[in-house]
Amino acid sequence: EKYQKNLQRIVNNLNTRPFPVLISKKTDRAANGHQLDNFIPLRKEKSLADTKAWLSYDQDKLYIKIYCDEPEIGSLVAKRKERDSNIFQDDSIELFIMPEPEDAIGNSTYYQIVINSIGSIYDAKYIHKRFNYLHDQFKDWTANLELKTTVKKDSWTLEVAIPFKDLGM
Repeated sequence: EKYQKNLQRIVNNLNTRPFPVLISKKTDRAANGHQLDNFIPLRKEKSLADTKAWLSYDQDKLYIKIYCDEPEIGSLVAKRKERDSNIFQDDSIELFIMPEPEDAIGNSTYYQIVINSIGSIYDAKYIHKRFNYLHDQFKDWTANLELKTTVKKDSWTLEVAIPFKDLGM
């Protein structure tokens, strides 16, 4: 039941916040799990290509599978290879996860995970204090991710497993 509550909290956060647009056996199970769609791209009002995501979990990990239509696959940008480099400047999937709601005075902790189509990762932990307009950023936070990316002629897919313990859960 604890894990169901944790997953529901994550799903609720994903459903209530506009996220940018943004193994296999467990992420296949994710594809049968909770589907998210209608993502909001960072720089346009409406996405030209379809993106879908599925969530699942077990007692140790959150599983996310994300499918991205890419009609111009030859234009897909994936230059950055070094961990914690500016992966978000490539065509990438950006996940923001806030496992716990804000506390009574508005403080919160959230995690940013960015992955491009060649599997390069940027990950950081942020602590936001309500009365401090800046976030404390911890770029040295490293999630022990299991991931797989697949690029096809008109799409790319990310499958990722995120340990709950890396999210402080």
